[in-house]
Parts: sequence; C-alpha cells; structure tokens
Amino acid sequence: TMESSNAKFLVTNLLLKSYAQMLRAVSAWLDKAEKDELVSRRLAPDMFPLSTQICFICLQSQEALYRLQGKEIPQALKSLADMGRSEQVQTIQDAKTKIDEALLFLSSFDASTCKF
Repeated sequence: TMESSNAKFLVTNLLLKSYAQMLRAVSAWLDKAEKDELVSRRLAPDMFPLSTQICFICLQSQEALYRLQGKEIPQALKSLADMGRSEQVQTIQDAKTKIDEALLFLSSFDASTCKF
C-alpha cells in the first residue's frame, strides 16, 4: 500500500540521515585530534579502543541498510568487524578513510530498494 511504502521510505531516510550525521560528527572530532595514538586509546576503561568503535559504527551504518534490503551482508563489510577487533585502524587518517567509505555507501544508497 501507499502508506507502507511511505513508512519504509521515511524509516530508511531517517536511518540514512542519522548515520550520516553521526559519521560526519566523528570525522570532525578526529579532525581536532592531534596525535594518532588517540586511535588506540580507550576513552573509558570498560570501552573498546577508539579504532574498534570507529570500525563498528561504520559497520553498523551499512549493515542496517543491507538488512532493510533483505540482502546478505558482503564479506568485505563483515571483515570490518574483524578489523575493529584486531585494531588495524592505527592512525587518524585510517579512521577517517573508513568513515569516508561508509559515507560514500550511504550517499549512494537507494531507499526504494528496501523491503521493510
């Protein structure tokens, strides 16, 4: 129906805008960082290092959209979770590159392809 189609589009657009805003904010915070060592630090003792958190937010922003399409998550995206756990993101530039890749995916996403 038209209502369910509009609801799908609204939810997808809200997700796209929310994830993009979050990723741009984190990227802007990284612009203010002065040392690459920040990426390997934990912001609190019970948290993952910042590098892991960045990989996870990039993964989450893309994973949600694949799931809304009813598609399998690509292996390249699954490897982002492994990358976060192994702390392969070691510099601020590495982190910003991951964020830019996620933002590129979000900007090219076609909301009309969602099934839910």
